[in-house]
Amino acid sequence: MPELPEKGLNRNPRSYAPFVGIPSFLRSKIVSEVGELDADIAVMGAPTDEGSPYMPGSRFGPRGIRDHSMRFGVYPDGFYDPEQKRSFLAYEVANDRIADVGDADILPTNVVDSFANITDLTRSLLDKGALPVVLGGDHAISYPVVRAYSEPLHVFHFDAHMDYAPFVHGLEYTTATRSGISPTCPPSRA
Repeated sequence: MPELPEKGLNRNPRSYAPFVGIPSFLRSKIVSEVGELDADIAVMGAPTDEGSPYMPGSRFGPRGIRDHSMRFGVYPDGFYDPEQKRSFLAYEVANDRIADVGDADILPTNVVDSFANITDLTRSLLDKGALPVVLGGDHAISYPVVRAYSEPLHVFHFDAHMDYAPFVHGLEYTTATRSGISPTCPPSRA
């Protein structure tokens, strides 16, 4: 077993087993009150699948991603990529700069208020100076996340298929400025 660091993630020897402990993203610290957040990266969940009524289940995505990430949060010197032969997030891991703030409050069948809660949590993370990393849920969570920003941004959207299109439930997302999501969001192309 590797030597335990004095600070940073994984100070508890029990945490080396991926099935032990409360699952947080990459075993990062859990912050239940956003007002107490002191991190550069804040991970939040948006466990909704209201945008996929025919095939629900993506609401369990944030939980599954956190569970899976438990296998990787065991090294105090970041996360090694053997293809690039380098470590990533070494500073952030060693200095507790990543936090998991839990999930936005989701109200099943109430898309408007659920999206408002996602936007509010995202905005509160931004106000604390943290980079929000949002785990979804279905592809619809991009809308409430993007509308929390008042500055220009780039969206990294991982999905099984790229379904940004001129018409998605009446919302033209491919040009976020035209749809009124964010006045600073430049047009994007699928």
